[in-house]
Amino acid sequence: TGTAEAGSTVTLYDTDGTTVLGTAVATGGVWSITSSALASGAHSLTVKAVDAAGNTSAASPALAITIDATAPAAPDAPALALASDSGASNTDGVTRITTPVITGTAEARSTVTLYDTDGTTVLGTAVATGGVWSITSSALATGAHSLTVKAVDAAGNTSVASPALAITIDATAPAAPDAPALALASDSGASNTDGVTRITTPTFTGTAEAGSTVTLYDTDGTTVLGTAVATGGVWSITSSALATGAHSLTLKAVDSAGNASLNSAALTITIDTTAPAAPSAPVLALASDSGSSNTDGLTSITTPTVTGSAEAGSLVTLYDTDGTTVLGTAVATGGVWSITSSALASGAHSLSVKAVDAAGNSSVASPALAITIDSTAPATPSAPALALASDSGASNTDGVTSVTTPTVTGSAEAGSLVTLYDTDGTTVLGTAVATGGVWSITSSALASGAHSLTVKAVDAAGNTSVASPALAITIDATAPAAPNAPALALASDSGASNTDGVTRITTPTFTGTAEAGSLVTLYDTDGTTVLGTAVATGGVWSITSSALATGAHSLTVKAVDAAGNTSAASAALSII
Repeated sequence: TGTAEAGSTVTLYDTDGTTVLGTAVATGGVWSITSSALASGAHSLTVKAVDAAGNTSAASPALAITIDATAPAAPDAPALALASDSGASNTDGVTRITTPVITGTAEARSTVTLYDTDGTTVLGTAVATGGVWSITSSALATGAHSLTVKAVDAAGNTSVASPALAITIDATAPAAPDAPALALASDSGASNTDGVTRITTPTFTGTAEAGSTVTLYDTDGTTVLGTAVATGGVWSITSSALATGAHSLTLKAVDSAGNASLNSAALTITIDTTAPAAPSAPVLALASDSGSSNTDGLTSITTPTVTGSAEAGSLVTLYDTDGTTVLGTAVATGGVWSITSSALASGAHSLSVKAVDAAGNSSVASPALAITIDSTAPATPSAPALALASDSGASNTDGVTSVTTPTVTGSAEAGSLVTLYDTDGTTVLGTAVATGGVWSITSSALASGAHSLTVKAVDAAGNTSVASPALAITIDATAPAAPNAPALALASDSGASNTDGVTRITTPTFTGTAEAGSLVTLYDTDGTTVLGTAVATGGVWSITSSALATGAHSLTVKAVDAAGNTSAASAALSII
């Protein structure tokens, strides 16, 4: 278009000044010409005006134009800016940012338009300055989008659509994960469910949205202890080192779009790396220290009970001499423990204990308890013997005695405690220590009659021998009846009469009757001067008196039975 003399005919010329591109009349001094087709490239256009008289003006100044009918090349596929690709990966095209920044390249200075999935919804435009463009998209709905761009060059030629960029908008936070759990292998100590552990870098497990990145936090909710991906919805994190004390651990899950869940419920754990104090030395229970002493550590019990004190609630383990053989375990309830040992071999043992607290920290070994197991019974003692002084009567070897508390002696294992039993094998008559292997017991009172006495020996460990062979004794504490008065034998009664008791024989013979088997003693007038003795064989005795002085004599006899019991004096016999 342009202006020229009103009513003149205007002719439009191409660069060469001769090629006519069109004509028009300058109506009211204004003209407009639609050029015939111009070749691509630069053109320098001029016009000339011819008035009604046919006069032609000089050529106008030139108009330089460029014809460009070639569309730009298709832009490269758009790319999601790294800063707009939220989540664990900045290359997965999944983002929680609803107005992401999209970048790319296109023909320099072209105007780039970003389209949504339908290819018509415009999300933004930008100029490809130096061939590079960046568009912040208008808000995108949640879900998948296929974004393309077209470039329009300075001539208005529009490129074909670029390859598509697939992105997913996800602005929904994952559900809060379940509370973390302390892995069984990381919960040291007697219980693997109490949350008390000595492991400072424990492993935790749990569930969260599949594929989400789980972050474990310490008590303050900001200190990160570790991260893991919830593969298939399951995760496991080995924590960085935790300080001694209580911890309240939580976690958050961040999905692939970078949406963070709320905190999980907390897991409370306690880190305890301090070993318990060494327990006190174990003590042999009184009931397990058999034998004469319950403080000598010598016992016949092969599974003794051992007691002691240790950190309250700790698990106490009893060890044999080597420090590794376990004899039993117990919890120190209230700080006190009691263990019945597994069977110990005969011989000396040095027992110690260690305490393991709830976190699994082990103390050093306690001082040792020295004990000796002796489960071998002593040899059978020899048969007891009745002490000579206790075997009253004419014989000190016949076991018949009037002593109701006789002394019995014998031999047994040196140092053993010997117990004397009556006939039934259970009635205890006395005890004594076999000092140097020899013992002597004065029996408690025995009833009249026969007794079969045995002994058993109990050694220092409390082992009891079998019963000894028996000693048969008879207790007889009953005096014989008074014998009949003695009679002067006929042959000893000299003179005209053998019944007058007057005789010249100074060693007369006397006879009589008394308890069968008793020892009869003939006494002179004073009742103490012994004139002779004889055994009342079959109840009859005869004694030839020792020499009697001239004069009158009043003679009596007494009978002493086998047990040594003495009768009352007989009636007297008077002789001259």
